[in-house]
Amino acid sequence: MKVRLWAATGVATLVVGGLVTAGLGSATASSGSTSGWAKATGVSSASEGVSSDITTGRTIRLVAHEDAFRLVNVGSKRFGPGDYFVFEETLRDRDSGQVVGHDSVKCTVNFTTFMCQGTFLLDGMGTVEISGAVTEHGKTLLAVTGGTERYQNARGQLRVGAESAGTTNLTLQLIP
Repeated sequence: MKVRLWAATGVATLVVGGLVTAGLGSATASSGSTSGWAKATGVSSASEGVSSDITTGRTIRLVAHEDAFRLVNVGSKRFGPGDYFVFEETLRDRDSGQVVGHDSVKCTVNFTTFMCQGTFLLDGMGTVEISGAVTEHGKTLLAVTGGTERYQNARGQLRVGAESAGTTNLTLQLIP
């Protein structure tokens, strides 16, 4: 069974372009990855002004474009527990197309899940931290575990949506 590493995100979503062939037991690299958030699997945008922290619910809709991806095999020739991959993406506001930041994500293989952690760096606004397990069944929700600056008390979830042509739809649903 093929699992496309998403992440997610990553979020977030997890095998890039058919990178991992699973039951999570083996993998082969492939050129032409489509998205780090492939599948390891409201109302405002990241560019609007906000208060100094999250006081009401806020939805940030983004499109992620993968910039870099690296698979790190720490053991045997087979892709398995302990191995990990990292990726970075440019983040654009889904409505305006304006670049609003980037993300940086690391996903580690356990036995039947990928454990992913990442940071969304939103230009001039602060950061949002995400973390969670992605199963081979393509779970596409990760926890928002905190943030900095304008997102200093953020919590909520990251929904990893549809992907195509090297992009992935990401929705940060933040609550105070």
